[in-house]
Amino acid sequence: MASIKRKMAWKLGKAEGKLVRHALSSKEPRSARYLKYGFFALVGLAIGILISRSGREDSSSVPSSSEEENKGVIRRWIEAYNQRDLAAEADVLAPDFVAHVPGAPGPLGLEGLEAWRQFTAPFTEAFPDLRLTVEDIATERDKVAARVAFHGTHRGAFQGIPPTGKEVAFSSMEFNRVVDGKVEEHWVELDLLGLMQQLGAIPEPGHSEEASPT
Repeated sequence: MASIKRKMAWKLGKAEGKLVRHALSSKEPRSARYLKYGFFALVGLAIGILISRSGREDSSSVPSSSEEENKGVIRRWIEAYNQRDLAAEADVLAPDFVAHVPGAPGPLGLEGLEAWRQFTAPFTEAFPDLRLTVEDIATERDKVAARVAFHGTHRGAFQGIPPTGKEVAFSSMEFNRVVDGKVEEHWVELDLLGLMQQLGAIPEPGHSEEASPT
């Protein structure tokens, strides 16, 4: 569609040039010739806008290969966790990797691979079959956003809660900055409230003691 627009704009521009030359060489009064020239100048401006917009449509409609590769980096990271493949996980994280998570110590969050593994270890131990699934993923230049679903079974202690054997499902919103095929920064917001409600540590809405009939 955009290529058709460019061809039409090129033909219009060519025709406009002929009309301008004819207008300037005609024997009409100077004021009339200037009026025609001003009209053709506006037509030329419209043609320029048409060409510019068609170019932008072409570039925005097809994701760049680097953006698609960045999506692949995040998918490989999640699959590495699902497989508990520490080497594969280390391969997609940059040496100066930083994770920003709720309640993380320090002004920069969790710095380095080991700090990240200390953060994820309680989840892996409490939910040994925990599996992540990418529900949605989008990218813009070096940023990748993903909505991730978590599914697992509570078979170990978590936040002081003994194993319940309950199956849980919660989600996260994640943002990543990817540079040269490595994750440099990671931001994540987990639905920990929903998780704790499923484990019975926090009453679910409408099921609190105050809401219960006496």
